Amino acid sequence: MDTRRYYQLNETAAVIWAVLQTTGERATALAELQRSFEVDEETAARELDRVLVDLLERQLIVPQNESA
Repeated sequence: MDTRRYYQLNETAAVIWAVLQTTGERATALAELQRSFEVDEETAARELDRVLVDLLERQLIVPQNESA
């Protein structure tokens, strides 16, 4: 990607990004959000989905089944 753009992530998105770089698993990201921010699963899932949609729309990530 050569967009010459920089993106700044908030704390929540940074946690998600770190998990995506290591395991790429939604379940792991969900658990890490719950642990890091001491929130319930519903709250963590809502925020995770919001961030994932944003990253997808900006083409910063691709679904695993499309990366091959």
